[in-house]
Amino acid sequence: PLGARPPSRLCLSATDVASASALLAAYDEGHRATAAQPGSEGLGGAISANAWAVEQPPAPLGEAVRALLAAAKPGDGRIMLGFCADDAASGVAALKAWVTSLGLPK
Repeated sequence: PLGARPPSRLCLSATDVASASALLAAYDEGHRATAAQPGSEGLGGAISANAWAVEQPPAPLGEAVRALLAAAKPGDGRIMLGFCADDAASGVAALKAWVTSLGLPK
């Protein structure tokens, strides 16, 4: 539930759609829970939530997104990504890095 203490680090392995979805849901919940904690900094707790996000290992998140991308390819091949960043330039840089890393169309 929102407001619960977020996990300190995500450690799941994402190799199929179900585990990839679960990992990304856990990441999203951790981000939201951190933002919702009393005393979180920034508008809506964004600064605190983004600081939590930086502590998460990126490899499992990338594996999860790749697993979902592979599952989407037989269909229309589309996936949706969302980014939170301290500012627009950082958000665009993160988007470009993920698009490049995943080989997504621009």
